[in-house]
Amino acid sequence: MRAGLPIVLFVGAQIFALIATVVIYSMVSMVNAKLHEDEQFNYLFWYPGKMSKLTQHYRKLYPQGRLLLVLNICTVMVIGLVVLFAWKAGFFQ
Repeated sequence: MRAGLPIVLFVGAQIFALIATVVIYSMVSMVNAKLHEDEQFNYLFWYPGKMSKLTQHYRKLYPQGRLLLVLNICTVMVIGLVVLFAWKAGFFQ
């Protein structure tokens, strides 16, 4: 086993997590531009219900938008790379 592979997998997961964060902030920015001030999303303190509301608003306001696809791909990549990292680092032994 190469010693650097787990590090590469972990860094890759972090890169995809950063991209996902940028995508979420872009979605918030786009959705907030079309909502009234009292309905707008705060950029901080995320939880599953808030994320669900954001995705519902994004789908409704931008039916042809691709940011949800990018977000889902990044999420799958983060999970996959973290699992591979854990496996290669020996967490499952």
